[in-house]
Amino acid sequence: MKNSQNIKKLINHPRSINSNVVGFRVSTEEMDKLKDTQKALRNIGIKGNITNALRVMVSTFDLHMWTKATL
Repeated sequence: MKNSQNIKKLINHPRSINSNVVGFRVSTEEMDKLKDTQKALRNIGIKGNITNALRVMVSTFDLHMWTKATL
């Protein structure tokens, strides 16, 4: 339950004036993964779109741990 509350905070967080817009093409497999993430959020009661799914992924991604694991 605590995780879903944290995710709700990420989704409902007001956007900064100094924010940036990012756009890019994704493969079919990547889009399927984004849609699955969106469905998972809905299953725990969080309504959102693909942008929200990406925001959750970026906010919870641990670059330090990923770098350690891949290098």
